[in-house]
Amino acid sequence: MALLQDLALLRISERMRLRWTLCHRAPITHGILLPGPVGLGVDVDLGTGRCLPGTGLAGFIDQLSGWIAERTALANRIRAMLPEFGITIPKNLNQLRKHLPFVLEDAENGLPDRLRQLLCELWEDLIRLDDRLKAINAELDTYARTDPQTQLLLTIPGIGPIVATALISGIGDASAFRKGRDLAAWLGLVPRQYSTGGQTRLLGIGNRGNRHLRMLLIHGARAVLRVVSKRNEDDGLRRWIERVTARKHPNVVAVPLANKLARIVHGVLRHKTPFEARLMSA
Repeated sequence: MALLQDLALLRISERMRLRWTLCHRAPITHGILLPGPVGLGVDVDLGTGRCLPGTGLAGFIDQLSGWIAERTALANRIRAMLPEFGITIPKNLNQLRKHLPFVLEDAENGLPDRLRQLLCELWEDLIRLDDRLKAINAELDTYARTDPQTQLLLTIPGIGPIVATALISGIGDASAFRKGRDLAAWLGLVPRQYSTGGQTRLLGIGNRGNRHLRMLLIHGARAVLRVVSKRNEDDGLRRWIERVTARKHPNVVAVPLANKLARIVHGVLRHKTPFEARLMSA
């Protein structure tokens, strides 16, 4: 009986060792650099498994994203408690900050006392999240103004301190990508293909790639589209945007513009030169 128990324990330990090995070994990624464990300040080369010196930004970026999602969920919960009593607040965080204090102070709106107390506590939580986000945004902004690589990215339209620091944290060494299209593909900003019978059909982008960086670049592209008509410089980027928006809706143009921004990011980081729109061909 003791021998059978020892064999069973040996099998279990062997399975646990094998599972740990499969979970912690470095997968094959063709030498692409991905962020290391959050908060450890290292980036891991998944092609070799070696730890490289990093910037320590991964933890800040992840926490920033988590707090933004938590604040959005909290605002939605607060807003969902009010329609039962005939109170509606527009779907905008600024509108919630503006109207909720008046709702809490109004003693004749029919809110039960316990619900009013709960909303006051949730309002305090929302204020604390705002303060935390302001503090971490200030830290990222300070880092972006002092880091040489991030300063190069700030010369690109549509990329601010938060997007720049997230790109530095997520991409690592830009030389791991042979060309800008490889970086755009890694971010999931290239169209899917369906080829049959000698015909190639391009579809929309999928869910592959780094979703967070892809979202940031698309938001940056939307910001560029909103202000491109106000640019005084007649550069290649403006001419390209005007030519494409003449044929497509701005919401459709946002994705290929984000693709172009990703290629520009690769060129700026790899050659260590600031972006100059006047040198860009249309």
